[in-house]
Amino acid sequence: MLPKISVETDLYKILGLPFNSDVKKVKAAYRRAALVAHPDKGGTAEAFQDISIALQVLSCEATRESYNRDYMQHHVQTKKMHAPCHRFQTNHLPTRARTQLKKPKSYLFAKLPPKLKTKARPFPRASVLASHYAERAQQEVQNALAEMCKLLQSMEAEQRRASIQSLAPNVRAALLTVMQKSKEAGCQVAIEAPKVGGALGYRLLNRQSPSADGSGVRVIETAAGQKYRAHLVIKGLRFYTTTSRMQIATQHHQLLLKLRNAVAAQTQKSPGLLTQPKDLLAVFNSVLAAYGTSANDVGLHVFVYMRGTPWLDHNTYILSPVLQLEAAVVVYAKLVHAQISSWEALRAEWLKLLQAKGMPPSEAMEIADSARQRALMLRLKHAEVVARHAMNRHSIKAYKAQCIAKREKQRDLMTQKSKLETANQRNVSSEEAFEAEMNSKVNAQVYVMDQKEKLTAESGQLQESLRASRALTEETEKKAQKLEDKVKKNKARIDGVQHELQALKREMEDEQAKRRQAEKELQRLRQGEDPDAKNWKMACIFLIGLIFIGLIYTLFLKSTPSSSRREEF
Repeated sequence: MLPKISVETDLYKILGLPFNSDVKKVKAAYRRAALVAHPDKGGTAEAFQDISIALQVLSCEATRESYNRDYMQHHVQTKKMHAPCHRFQTNHLPTRARTQLKKPKSYLFAKLPPKLKTKARPFPRASVLASHYAERAQQEVQNALAEMCKLLQSMEAEQRRASIQSLAPNVRAALLTVMQKSKEAGCQVAIEAPKVGGALGYRLLNRQSPSADGSGVRVIETAAGQKYRAHLVIKGLRFYTTTSRMQIATQHHQLLLKLRNAVAAQTQKSPGLLTQPKDLLAVFNSVLAAYGTSANDVGLHVFVYMRGTPWLDHNTYILSPVLQLEAAVVVYAKLVHAQISSWEALRAEWLKLLQAKGMPPSEAMEIADSARQRALMLRLKHAEVVARHAMNRHSIKAYKAQCIAKREKQRDLMTQKSKLETANQRNVSSEEAFEAEMNSKVNAQVYVMDQKEKLTAESGQLQESLRASRALTEETEKKAQKLEDKVKKNKARIDGVQHELQALKREMEDEQAKRRQAEKELQRLRQGEDPDAKNWKMACIFLIGLIFIGLIYTLFLKSTPSSSRREEF
């Protein structure tokens, strides 16, 4: 069960990420922040709880979507409320809100659902906005004064008094008031924890040329002649090799680049690599072994050159003598761990380095303490400037809020006065309105009576028409009954005719069957005749032929004379 989170809380900012970063970046940022915020590593329980809640919300898709939607809605609403407007402008939207409404496809509005894009919101009054601006400026003043209290608490007593006396009068008075209140309440301002932006993490430099700043081959003029130095920077570690040949120097530079790439790849997997000297040495040795060489063979020299932020000034560097690879990695890991822990731990490690150079302990302590006090003074001056500007803004905003509240109060009094005058005018004309209302009621009653009479006459006519329609319906019902009887009789006749037709069809079918049977018998007789009958027929035909021949011969004899017949014979 996740705890309730205010929409004003920026979980991405707690992890040091831009808005709407993916889950992989969230988990990597949590691992980096956990090494700093964990109580065992010098952090606080509240800070560790905050980053744990941020991980739980942003690593789940459902809770992440809900948080993004609520955060964007609140962000847009506060943008509208805090948008600058004219001091006399009360009834119109501010300039910033108008520009956002004209461009609904901007980054913020593109993330909102359609209902929130089109829904109109009531704009607060000018006095509410002015008081809100004044409260925000007051909060900025309190934050700046709290920062100054933290810085003064880190200083020594004499330096603290001198710093307080050097402040501006108004800032000094406000600061003393805050310190007195905290003293009366019995609470002590907690010393700030370091804000590590990337001390534990490592990113591969995205440079097009391998010889960019912090990496390359340099020519050195010596008494023995020209020499070539290949150098590379990995965070606070400076690597270099010196040779007399350019080709060997370029090979050494390529080897150093491989070292940097290997560290970058390993840091992606384990962000706390720079605080673990054994693992870091293992990475370096693996790359050197892959090339078949070692740090001594190459002539690799390493020294530490790192800033002491946030405990020291940005321009103050911690420098170590030139060391072997193993010793330099161990020293750098100790310095990074001390930088994350506290100023006391970083001071102890820095003193060891200064004493290792042959510096006396008193001088080393003086250098470290002076650098720390110089950083505190610079931060105090910056906080004083911020507080002074915030106090000026607060005074201006408070004055504007008073003026706007006074003007709105006068405007409200004028509106109340005008309302009272209109109410008196309404009371004067109330009698005439009452008489007119009574007359309208009487006219309405008369109109209602006339309408009732018309309705009664129309209802009588409707009743007569209903009686006539009923008589017509009865006659039509009788006619329909007669028609139904005729239809039934006709149906009976049609049924009798249909029976007769069916009988005739049956008789015709019987006759056709008999006819087919007779034809079949005739065919059967034709196909099955006796052989004696056939012989008799042939004999008859033969006799008829003989008779026909005899007749022809007799006719021939009668037509020819006897002499000719003899000659023929």
